[in-house]
Amino acid sequence: GYDLNDIYYFGESIILRGYRGSGAGKQFFKLREKQADKFGYRYRCFCAVDRSPDHPARPKNYRGLDKFWQRMGFQKRDDLRCQLPWKEPGHAEETMKSLTFWVRDSQNP
Repeated sequence: GYDLNDIYYFGESIILRGYRGSGAGKQFFKLREKQADKFGYRYRCFCAVDRSPDHPARPKNYRGLDKFWQRMGFQKRDDLRCQLPWKEPGHAEETMKSLTFWVRDSQNP
């Protein structure tokens, strides 16, 4: 039900450990939002990899980002998913991964 011409996709982003919790992530999202506004996009979205809580690549003290993304106005859309293959570190072959979209409607903040 979305017009793809109205969607600004936020590509992969990583905040270095030393900057986490400092407001850098919030500022980064705001700058990307500003760019989407500049070009007149209504929706902003990104994908997050679906991983089980006990996934071996997940750090011991992992803290999920769902609450942060919700505070930034994004809604998890369990009905919007994609699958992409890539090779995990230490593995010889690519495997299919599931990702869930998060969407924010700039007209309904």
